[in-house]
Amino acid sequence: MLRLPQARRRVLAGSVSCCICDGDNSFFIFSSLARSLIFSGPVSLLSGLNPRPSVLVAHFFGVALFGVSRLLFPRPSVKGVISSVALIYTACCIILPIVRTEGLRAVFFPFLATTPKPSASMRKAARSASQNLVRTRA
Repeated sequence: MLRLPQARRRVLAGSVSCCICDGDNSFFIFSSLARSLIFSGPVSLLSGLNPRPSVLVAHFFGVALFGVSRLLFPRPSVKGVISSVALIYTACCIILPIVRTEGLRAVFFPFLATTPKPSASMRKAARSASQNLVRTRA
């Protein structure tokens, strides 16, 4: 649970070499501009209302691209371009291992992903629990 705020801080700290405060400011400005996106995205993921990890990936890169836009507009500079490349690289280094661990199919095409089968010991425990429940009700 604490991994996501740390990842956000690391990405936004990579966008500004001097201070984490500017990265935090860009996240909060992004949050205020896209309030409906925030509440339908990561908050619903963390609360368990939305089981699609693709929402997390999309939101993560949305924040990273917003940071890039803040670095490059209104006037791009060499330092801004270098910081933007570092920002995208840091975002990829954080989120792509998570995507690899979950699996591409499970993240982007959850309807194609196979459902995990419970082990024999889990099936046995569930069977005994249901039998105990039936005995206590009878």
